[in-house]
Amino acid sequence: MNSSTHAAEKVDFSGGPLASLHVSRGGVGVYPPGATFGPRHMTDYEFVWIIEGGATACYDEHRIEAPPGTVLLCRPGMTDTYEWSPKGKSVHGFFHFTFKPGPGWPPIHSWPLAHKTLRRAQTVSTLAMPGGISGVGAAHAAGLLTEM
Repeated sequence: MNSSTHAAEKVDFSGGPLASLHVSRGGVGVYPPGATFGPRHMTDYEFVWIIEGGATACYDEHRIEAPPGTVLLCRPGMTDTYEWSPKGKSVHGFFHFTFKPGPGWPPIHSWPLAHKTLRRAQTVSTLAMPGGISGVGAAHAAGLLTEM
């Protein structure tokens, strides 16, 4: 895999519902056809954006088909494994974060593991931001958390 990883900044949400959100690292990964990754035991959250190609993500007993435009959420305590598309290279953006849900948030186990409605144009516009996916900060993570 080719990837680039960068440390991310912490944005101060000053006591709001996302006050505990901290993005620790993010980057872009490129996998050759048929590659695999994992298993890995997660100790934090990770968003994975499928940009090109595709993957089958296995989060514990959950098997998720993830075409381009899918945003995946792996939660702490889960074991993740990825089978990347055998048809061509796969490209994904990712970032790891920690977060402590406050009062009124649904239980963590009920959070969706995949959101498949992210349009390619949204993905491309994110990559075009200064710093691209590796420049994603807590504010963008907060937006994804509240949209899922």
